[in-house]
Amino acid sequence: MSLLPQMVRLRQTIQAIREKGFKDAFRSFWYYSNIRYGTLVGVDAQGNKYYENEGYYVGRNRWIEYADYKNYDASQVDASWFCWLHHTVEHPPTHPDVQKLKPFWLQPHKPNMTGTDKAYFPPGHFFNREHNMSEPLDKHNYWSGASETPVIDAGQESKEESSAHEMWEYEHEPELEPVPAKRKQRSR
Repeated sequence: MSLLPQMVRLRQTIQAIREKGFKDAFRSFWYYSNIRYGTLVGVDAQGNKYYENEGYYVGRNRWIEYADYKNYDASQVDASWFCWLHHTVEHPPTHPDVQKLKPFWLQPHKPNMTGTDKAYFPPGHFFNREHNMSEPLDKHNYWSGASETPVIDAGQESKEESSAHEMWEYEHEPELEPVPAKRKQRSR
């Protein structure tokens, strides 16, 4: 039995404690079940920290530490940082070449608010507090169960309408007679 993997892991843990401090290393282990160390690549607008360590395997060498480490969600990651984390792009969003390519029309990132107090509910939804349920939602007439098409006496129809109705009723395709299916001849 080789002790090499355990020694490497112990060395990495000691180095993470040196870089982060005991409190942050313990918190990282407690919430993420892992103690990692690496260089800080950048911080996004929400305070999430992004790290990289080329000593780890590809796919595990870039990671995030959320600002709110007790209540985090994957939707809190900005799209540009998401691409960097998953090796879609080579450079992080803080790189000067990437900053030049940022479109002017790009809106700031908003995480998914479902399940929070800031969740969106459309007008008329039970949980929407802004809408008074005693008022109608809009000024349209709602279906009351009565016929919505107006009833017109035969004498009130104009000549154009009556000719259109007659054309609709009497112009139809003639019924086609079914064609008997041809039987395949057996080859002998």
